[in-house]
Amino acid sequence: MVKLNTAWTSSSKHFKQSGEFSATVKNSLDISGIDSSSDIDLDQTAIETFWCGTVDDKMYRNAGYFSSTITDSQAIGNPTGIDFNQIDTLITRDDGVTDKLVKQSGSFSATVKTSLDISAIETAPNGIADDGTDTIWSGNTGNKLYKTSGAFSATFKTSRDVGTVDTEPVGCDWTGEDTLWSGSENNKLYKTSGAFSATLKNSIAVGGIASPVGVSEGEDVLVIAILRRRIEGY
Repeated sequence: MVKLNTAWTSSSKHFKQSGEFSATVKNSLDISGIDSSSDIDLDQTAIETFWCGTVDDKMYRNAGYFSSTITDSQAIGNPTGIDFNQIDTLITRDDGVTDKLVKQSGSFSATVKTSLDISAIETAPNGIADDGTDTIWSGNTGNKLYKTSGAFSATFKTSRDVGTVDTEPVGCDWTGEDTLWSGSENNKLYKTSGAFSATLKNSIAVGGIASPVGVSEGEDVLVIAILRRRIEGY
């Protein structure tokens, strides 16, 4: 069985914890000298870390999990959430005027493929993920997780109020089965069954380490690739 790790970010550091969720911090990277992080995503194919920063209003791509080498960056206004689906980069933007979900071609190009104004529903979007069919995202104003049909339509398929669990959801990711999200009220990482049920499958307090603002999950694909090369002889 492939071992999963949970990556999450505070405003000043990226963390990788063993499994879903253990108290073991496997790695961390201080990014306070670069920007104030607002979300994180792991690219399992290229072994890279995508994140966005709210001080310089940029998206970043770092080599590996986690190195201090920035392989690419792009300026974008008020990014609060990021996800890379192997083809495009999905972003949430919150500038207080036009709150949007944005899809940009590749990682990163200046080509905006589509966007959706969601300010009538949520004025503080702060996390986004692609489940292969629909767009999952989170917002602070309504204390909700949202699922929008496709990428992106104006059709809202479902939403889940998580205010009774944590009043500050600040990032989300899709594992293929469950929804991972972080909450800064209780300083916890959460795993909710499906998209979305009321069943909270797991949670872990990380307040002793940092206040979370985004979460992602990835496989140890680098180890798998090395083992495959040894077995197959290339």
